[in-house]
Amino acid sequence: FKDWKWILEHFSQRIDLFERQGEEYEYIATNEDVPHYVLANREKFSYMLERRGRPNAGFIDVNSLSPLDE
Repeated sequence: FKDWKWILEHFSQRIDLFERQGEEYEYIATNEDVPHYVLANREKFSYMLERRGRPNAGFIDVNSLSPLDE
C-alpha cells in the first residue's frame, strides 16, 4: 500500500484502498455535502471537488509522473 501509482489509481477509480469485498463507491457529480467555505471558493478547492480523470487524482501536492521526486 506504499506504491504511489497504486494509491492514485485506486483513489481516482473509486476502488477501495484495501480492496475489501463489497466496498463500492458511487461517483457524485455535484457533491454539495462539503463545508460552505469550500463551495464558496470552488476554484481554490477544485482539487477537493473533482478528482475523477486526473492522473494525480486531484492531489495538488502530487506530481502524477513521480510524486516522490518533489
